[in-house]
Amino acid sequence: MSSTTTITAAKDTYLNARRGTQNYGSETTMTIGALYSFGSWFKLNAVMSFDVSGITDPSSITKAILTLGFDSTSGSTTQTATLARLNQDFAETEATWIGAETSEAWSGGYGAFGNAETTQPTYTFSVGSGVSANVTIDIKDLVIDAITRRSGTLLLVASISGTPSGAASGNTDFDTKENLSNQTALVVTQAERIVWSGATSGNMATDSNWVGGTKPDYDDFAMFIEDGQTSTPVVGSLVCSRVYFG
Repeated sequence: MSSTTTITAAKDTYLNARRGTQNYGSETTMTIGALYSFGSWFKLNAVMSFDVSGITDPSSITKAILTLGFDSTSGSTTQTATLARLNQDFAETEATWIGAETSEAWSGGYGAFGNAETTQPTYTFSVGSGVSANVTIDIKDLVIDAITRRSGTLLLVASISGTPSGAASGNTDFDTKENLSNQTALVVTQAERIVWSGATSGNMATDSNWVGGTKPDYDDFAMFIEDGQTSTPVVGSLVCSRVYFG
C-alpha cells in the first residue's frame, strides 16, 4: 500500500517590511499577509526550507501536501498570497526583510518576493479575514524538482504580489517548527507498485488477485504484466493513481 513521510521545516521565518532589520527566526509563528498603517502598506512574507533528500524515488510520489498550521488571523481584508520556489537560501536566525543573511541582501530585492521562481509552478492561498483553519497545498511538482535537481533542498517563499487589496490589514499567523503542537509540515505520499496475479479469479476488486494480497488504492500504481498471470482481469472496478500494462 502507499506510504507517507512527514517532513517538518528545517528552517522557517517571516520577513516584516515595517521592521526591515528585525529577525523572527526563533518565533513560534510566522505572519503572511499585509499590514495597513498610517496610509501605507507593509507586506509580511514567509520563507521556508525542507530537506526532502530522504525520498530516493521521486517517480513514486503521488502527492506532497504542504500544511501551513493555522494560529490566528488579523485584519478585516482577505489578501491573496503566492507560494513559489525560493531561488536563494537564507539563514533562519539572520534573515530579515532586507537580507537573506546578515551580510547578504536578497538578490531579487527586499522581502524575497523578487526571489520567487515564477517560471516553475506557483500556488495561491488566502490570508486575513475569513481564514480560520490550516492551509493545505499540493506542491508535488516542487518536491520532485528539489529531489531531482537541487540535492533534496526545497526552498519556498510565500508573499503578497503587487499592491494589497483594500485599505485595511489582512494577515494570518501560521505555526513554525518551534511550535510543536501544530507545526507547518510537508506530507509526501509515495505509491506502491502492485502487480496483478489473477491467482483467484479475474476480479480486479478481489485482494487475493494481487501480489501481496492487497489490491491497489487510489495512491498506488497498478501493474498488469502478461507474464505470470493465472487469470485475465475481466470484471470488477479499480481506483488507483496510475495503470501500467506490459
